[in-house]
Amino acid sequence: MNPFKVLNINRYASNREIILAVALGMREKKYSVKELAKAQKMLLDPVSRACQEFLHFIDLADAKAKLIREITEKTEILDNPETSDPPQLKCLTIFEKNHGL
Repeated sequence: MNPFKVLNINRYASNREIILAVALGMREKKYSVKELAKAQKMLLDPVSRACQEFLHFIDLADAKAKLIREITEKTEILDNPETSDPPQLKCLTIFEKNHGL
């Protein structure tokens, strides 16, 4: 659940704006009272709010692309029997053979 979407507020909303958004949400009845209360609780707690901001606003596309590229490169090395595998890749090969991957 994205509490910012449930309350229809932006990332920089103040505590007052969060409370007002809950009241407005209750009038609109788009979400249940339980969902609105949960969203409010998530955003009023500073630690929980930081986690929610990370989950919903941090763009991890570059990290994901880099990880996919690294996995693809290692897979290509494993598929080529002429190259000598570095020790990490030998361990990966052993794991895959033992676990049916």
